[in-house]
Amino acid sequence: MRAAKGEEVEAPEESEEVQALKVELEKAQAIKEKFKSTTIRIQRENAKLRDVNIATTNALEQETKRACKEEHGRNKF
Repeated sequence: MRAAKGEEVEAPEESEEVQALKVELEKAQAIKEKFKSTTIRIQRENAKLRDVNIATTNALEQETKRACKEEHGRNKF
C-alpha cells in the first residue's frame, strides 16, 4: 500500500470482527446464489407447467367444439 507521498505503508491486519464479517458475507453470497438458482429452476418448471396447461386448454376447447358440431348435426335430423 502507498501513502500520500509515495512511501510504502504496511496494511493493517484485519480485526477478528472484520474477518467474521467477511465470512458472514461469503455465506450470505452463497445463500443468495443458491436462492437465485432455485428461483430460476422454479421459473422454468412454472413455464413448462403453463405450456402444458395451455395445450390442455386448447385441446379441451377443440374437443368441445367438435362435440358441439356433432351434437348440432344430430339435432338437424
